Amino acid sequence: MLTQNTDAYMLAIVPPNPALQQLLNAKSKIKNYLVEPTTSMQPYLKLTPTFYWNNKEEFLLVYQVKNIIANCFSTPVELTKFCLNQQEQKILLEITPNQELVEISNLFNLNLLHQTPAQKQKFGVVLANGDLKTGCLQSAFNCIKNQKIQTQFNADKIKLFAKVNNQWVDKYTFDLD
Repeated sequence: MLTQNTDAYMLAIVPPNPALQQLLNAKSKIKNYLVEPTTSMQPYLKLTPTFYWNNKEEFLLVYQVKNIIANCFSTPVELTKFCLNQQEQKILLEITPNQELVEISNLFNLNLLHQTPAQKQKFGVVLANGDLKTGCLQSAFNCIKNQKIQTQFNADKIKLFAKVNNQWVDKYTFDLD
């Protein structure tokens, strides 16, 4: 049940530089299609669905995340090509299948959210989502779909984001061993 003390949260990986810079350069090519380019979220790889937590007990959430992360290790992530998810209204970059990411995501879904892990998960780095102007998804995608981004990064940090005043805010960063 949502109350005034309940906030939306998600766990995600934000690529480090130089991969992040390549993604931000790609995002700058679609800036005319973004609602507020200066406040849009940086590219991220979502590990959990959006979930809700009592913000007065955020310390318990952080404690649980730290306990789960103790069982996780950094993993290489390879970006392949831009793709469009019409159903979720997202532009993202596909990544090569990565069993370690599946296992990390499953740990959070099972132990934190108490959800049965999905049998088949497909990950991607989200470039644009809720920050696109209405009706601009296809036009924005057309601007970057042929751009080559073939890069790899080491996913060695997980970030906890909270939705504050309708904006996703980076609240905590956790290191993976």
